[in-house]
Amino acid sequence: MEESKRVKILQFVQNALLFGDSVVVPTHIDRHLMAFADEEFGQNWIEAQEVVDVLATGLRSILQSRGSTEPPAYDLGSLMAHLFGIGPLHFHKVPFLLRNLLRKSVFKNQLRILDLGAGVGISTLSTIYFFELLANSTRLVTGVQEEVHLTFTALDSLDEALRLYQKHIQGYRPVFPEVQVDVASPIQATLSPDPDSLANTLGRDRYDLILASHVLGEMRKLGITQRAKLLAELGKYLEPGGSILFAESASSAIPSEMNQLKARAVGEGLTLFAPCSNAWEKPTGRQCYSCGNVSFEKVRRPNIADIIGTVCEDYSFDQLAANNSWVFGILRADDVIHHSQLEIGSGLFTKLAASPQAENGRATVYGAVAKLEVGRVDNEPYFKLCDQTCGSDVAWLKFAPEVGVPALENGDVLELENVSVVPAKGGKNKVFLVVDGETRMRNLSRDFRLLPSKHVLTQEVVG
Repeated sequence: MEESKRVKILQFVQNALLFGDSVVVPTHIDRHLMAFADEEFGQNWIEAQEVVDVLATGLRSILQSRGSTEPPAYDLGSLMAHLFGIGPLHFHKVPFLLRNLLRKSVFKNQLRILDLGAGVGISTLSTIYFFELLANSTRLVTGVQEEVHLTFTALDSLDEALRLYQKHIQGYRPVFPEVQVDVASPIQATLSPDPDSLANTLGRDRYDLILASHVLGEMRKLGITQRAKLLAELGKYLEPGGSILFAESASSAIPSEMNQLKARAVGEGLTLFAPCSNAWEKPTGRQCYSCGNVSFEKVRRPNIADIIGTVCEDYSFDQLAANNSWVFGILRADDVIHHSQLEIGSGLFTKLAASPQAENGRATVYGAVAKLEVGRVDNEPYFKLCDQTCGSDVAWLKFAPEVGVPALENGDVLELENVSVVPAKGGKNKVFLVVDGETRMRNLSRDFRLLPSKHVLTQEVVG
């Protein structure tokens, strides 16, 4: 595929995830969830008080589990509450990580995927959703239907979870026929870092992707060291070039512990591949080290969340979304890092406080994008620059309205020439970099073209 077309495909997928513009209509998934609930609870489940009580109890169980050594009780109520309530909060993290992988590699046409702690299949559904986005973006840009065959294996300790997973995923029909989905026989087992236990559980199977989303944070009875060893052992079940997608939510895990878990997993022999970067020093060797926590205030609100919020008065999707943050990364068994230009000694980066500035407060700055957040006051997007690439300064990147918001992602290395440097008031150690019409910006990771923050992915956009 021509590189220009590949870049545009990546742009479309990224903007669809960031800004909610998607040709895979979100209500398509809502309709599937509603049909699943109808089958599980009956056609009038929204009006049935006993069902409302089951879901409300399940939501309370999940919300109260944070900080406890015991995971939530996965009965039907909490499983369904996780699917309808907590699920949307981490629905988009797996697609973001998949896009980071796609940016540096090409997926095979046939992928074997292991979903750890699969529950009712949120991570699996998120993965299918990503490949639907990818299929449609590829159609728009190239006019070609590129088939992909996904085979999912679910692993969970509860038979009830696996039963719901199989019903949920086997009943899902992707919008695009080129995305084919198969569900292999599930694995009912409890994860253990013991190599013999894993060998007995997984046999000789190997996988292209292992989804470790929203599961290791709940395994609190295993210490961080044991869970790190578990991740390292799982790396032995990857196909060459395969990846473990690690994502945990603060709704069920303590972010500082999850960052330790990632670092220790690297110490056990894995490579933290993405999505961010550490340019000054790599804590345990050759890796990209993730900044860790991401606020997801702009999580897309599925229609099903409105329904649950209506029938369960003590459920607040807005509160969950506002307080949610993420620890995430891509772990690999090989020695490939995400950004080769971030090797020590590249000479690109200077502490912001030491950057020479003109009298008008402008300078040339290099930095790596760490995360995107939305301002609580102005509701505008801000990109945080990695502290390691800006010395100790807390730097936020903002784009003037006349420039538009570019298609950036975590780990992008930017050269900002003639950017406006605005220190925060009150002497705080914070700097705002404002890109306007006089600024020249180059993305050294990949030279993306600027796109408006809102767009519809249609043939007219492709041009």
